[in-house]
Amino acid sequence: MSDKKPSEENKVWRAIKGYYEEAKTAKEERMLQNRDNWDCYHLVQDWSHKQKGQSKEFLPKQAQAVEQITSFLQLGLMDIGAWFRVEREPGVKDAEVVFKPIEIQNLLSRQLDKNDFVNFIADLVKRGQLESLMIAKVGGVIKQKVRYQAVVKKGLLSSLNPFAKKSLEKESKEVWQLKLHQIRAEDWFPDPTGSGLYEIEAIEMDYHELVKLAKDNPNEFDLETVESMMNNSNQDTMQEQKKSRETHQNSTVGTSVRKRVRIIELWGTICDPDTGELLHENVVSRITLDGHTITKPKKNPLWYEGSPYVVS
Repeated sequence: MSDKKPSEENKVWRAIKGYYEEAKTAKEERMLQNRDNWDCYHLVQDWSHKQKGQSKEFLPKQAQAVEQITSFLQLGLMDIGAWFRVEREPGVKDAEVVFKPIEIQNLLSRQLDKNDFVNFIADLVKRGQLESLMIAKVGGVIKQKVRYQAVVKKGLLSSLNPFAKKSLEKESKEVWQLKLHQIRAEDWFPDPTGSGLYEIEAIEMDYHELVKLAKDNPNEFDLETVESMMNNSNQDTMQEQKKSRETHQNSTVGTSVRKRVRIIELWGTICDPDTGELLHENVVSRITLDGHTITKPKKNPLWYEGSPYVVS
């Protein structure tokens, strides 16, 4: 036997993989129920017990109920004017206010509109009825904001001349924008003990998207490790089939030429899988199930140092 101790990176990978398997096992029964709910919603039934000539009619009562409840809640939240308000904290003086409450309210409302918040909530309500949970991930993205400005052509006598010819020039700048993600219950793996040690999300994307993320965010991803995954496949075919069931589409696993990768993203605390001692507290880390650590544990980057997930 070798006396060589496992490296910390190996311990981190084993710990996250162990967390993932633990949470996945704990929710298997609920996931079976979700599968039946989605099949019923899409009017998919098992008729193997039917004899020839017996009726196979099926009334869509469950699907109708889901749509009715969703419309009712959506109407109550969104169709009565302003449905939220920002107020100043009691005791705060005018001189201490950087932004007025109405300015913050308008800014938040604009960001929610950009994320199509009305339909976003409707989709979450449907998932809540069929999967028992509504899970949203709150984040942000940097986007290029394009602006066109009228500029007087060079060589003219004066820019104040109203008859001077002007041309439109395009300029762009980077701006931050709110980004809301809808998370499937199949892809969310919380600590089953209820102590909140960790939250894990399974993220699927095309390999080229992962490479771009690694190049654009060198402080978050290990580009060398990501590029070494080029000839490896860690696609979870079972998850692809479950996602196909929810969207009522045929699974393309095995027929597509696209290279898909599955990333296990952890938010929380990592303990040594051998001794149980604390390794990293309140961090984010990402691995793949075939042994790669593409993001080593880093301090929670959110300003409030909490979870990015809102779960109801």
